[in-house]
Amino acid sequence: MDINVELTFVSPEGSTDEDFEAFLECVIEELENIGRDDVELSASLANRSAIFTVFGTEELPSVDSVLADLRTALHAANCHTAGWEDARLKLAAETEIADGQLLSA
Repeated sequence: MDINVELTFVSPEGSTDEDFEAFLECVIEELENIGRDDVELSASLANRSAIFTVFGTEELPSVDSVLADLRTALHAANCHTAGWEDARLKLAAETEIADGQLLSA
């Protein structure tokens, strides 16, 4: 089972792709600082979006703990998360069952 958190960001006026990339690096660093070193990042600089993924392991953390840690890291990177509970937050958890079918939740 994997946990994917897809976020779209609004950059300050005049910010560059390099600024956004540095911000994402800061978020990953802050995640590592709080012990969440199991997150991988994929991002679109042009769209200012990112997907933070925790890949399935035998002891996958709860979605709530991943979200709490991600929000903490975003705050530490000086990102405001107003509207965090908004339905536009997309979560996807996938697991492969024994017969090879893929389930999504």
